Amino acid sequence: MDSFTRYTRSATLYVVFGFLFVASLGVIVWRICIDLFGIPEDIALTLTGGIIMLVLPFIADALVSFLATPFKTVWQSVIRLSPEHSNDVRPRFDRLLIGKDLAQNVANQIYRHTSPTRDKSGSHRQAISQAVNIVRHIPAPVFACNKQLLVTNASDSALAYCGAESSDVLGKPIFESLYLDFSTDDTLGKWLEECSKKHATHTGHWERVKVRNRLDTVDHRCDISAFYNRDNPGGTEYIVVLHDRTESYKRDDESLSFVSLAVHELRTPLTMLRGYVEVLQEEASPSLNPELQGYLQKMEVSSAQLTSFVHNILNVTKIDNNQLQLELHEASWGATLTGILEGLQVRAQVNGIELQLHVADNVPTVGIDQVSMEEVVVNLVDNAIKYSASVTSANKVIINSSVNSDGLVETTVQDFGVGIQANAMNNLFSRYYRNHRTKSRVGGTGLGLYLCKALVTAHGGQIWAKSHEGQGTTIGFTLQPYARLSAEQKSSNQNGIVRHANGWIKNHAYFRSQ
Repeated sequence: MDSFTRYTRSATLYVVFGFLFVASLGVIVWRICIDLFGIPEDIALTLTGGIIMLVLPFIADALVSFLATPFKTVWQSVIRLSPEHSNDVRPRFDRLLIGKDLAQNVANQIYRHTSPTRDKSGSHRQAISQAVNIVRHIPAPVFACNKQLLVTNASDSALAYCGAESSDVLGKPIFESLYLDFSTDDTLGKWLEECSKKHATHTGHWERVKVRNRLDTVDHRCDISAFYNRDNPGGTEYIVVLHDRTESYKRDDESLSFVSLAVHELRTPLTMLRGYVEVLQEEASPSLNPELQGYLQKMEVSSAQLTSFVHNILNVTKIDNNQLQLELHEASWGATLTGILEGLQVRAQVNGIELQLHVADNVPTVGIDQVSMEEVVVNLVDNAIKYSASVTSANKVIINSSVNSDGLVETTVQDFGVGIQANAMNNLFSRYYRNHRTKSRVGGTGLGLYLCKALVTAHGGQIWAKSHEGQGTTIGFTLQPYARLSAEQKSSNQNGIVRHANGWIKNHAYFRSQ
């Protein structure tokens, strides 16, 4: 016999017993009225019926409550599964006088079906708690953010790095805690925005980022790594890790400052040296034999390379200190390129390279700072010559200029030299970056392309690179037609359009403006 059948039979007996109890009570009251009080039978019957009607609801309520006790006990067991009632008193099945087996069986079935969910929920909460503790004790600045870029967790190192308390960081937008300055327009804020629109998972890395605390009293330098995971069940979609490099980058900056000072002192004697070389070429070259003329030509090339190096160092220092000011004027881009390449012909000939220039007829005038744009072209062509010289089949560098589909003047410098491997492309325009496969064969500072990017960006253009290892490299950049800039000049009181080559882009300002 199952527990439910036993319960229904027991309940039936209790109901029958209840009816018999009420009937017996009525008879006893009726007899007392007649025998003890001498009340007539008809009146005694009416009085007995009234008393029974008054007592019956109480008896029925007690009977129903008694019969419902097993179900009440099961209900108490069920609600104890919820977190808010987990500390309630545990129901006592052993005290049930009816339906004990039924109540225990029902409760056991409920527990059996809900225990996997409870275990999973408990394990999930435990895992989250462990993750929070792990992040807190990571010995590096780590920030975890949700979809809305609110900080959900941060390591103790992160709080110390930002000079903030947990109440100032947790639950707040990440850029209210992190004040970042980037050396290019590839910022963390831009990456975060791109992730939310285009990616399910993504990683990012940035080097030489400036980090300032909330009071602007501490200036750190770091590398940043970030990971994105869309709709993470745990609620954390972004992880941002800061790798402090303050001391090593500070030494680099101090070295650059020292080099800049030394290079600054080189400018005067270098100018004199180039002047003497030019005088010798003009006055003495016809009377020299071919071998001495070759030496003189190499002297000119070397002095020009040294001059380019000096300009690079000084301009990078100015860019990093936000001191490089450009003044844009209208210029014929074809004529400008022709003049620049004429000055590079000797350098190319010494290395056995032919420079080929192709300028489309529809290229309009551009707004440029003549000196800085000459530096861009010289750096790009000089790189093309250097990385082609060691390849026998690479005997030319092609410079093309045309108007692209956006109406911008696009110029490319193509060589057929050693090329660049794919994993080096992302760092190509970073300061001090040198390709480890070629830096032992080709000299350089790692500043040329960094400087080119800063100068092109200041002109309102973009720069990029395409390369295949062993086949050559193409680097291109865009400039705005002067017609697009003329409105800016009209609103200015100056003769030209003034721009600043700013080496640092404030990420928090960029992000808040979106």
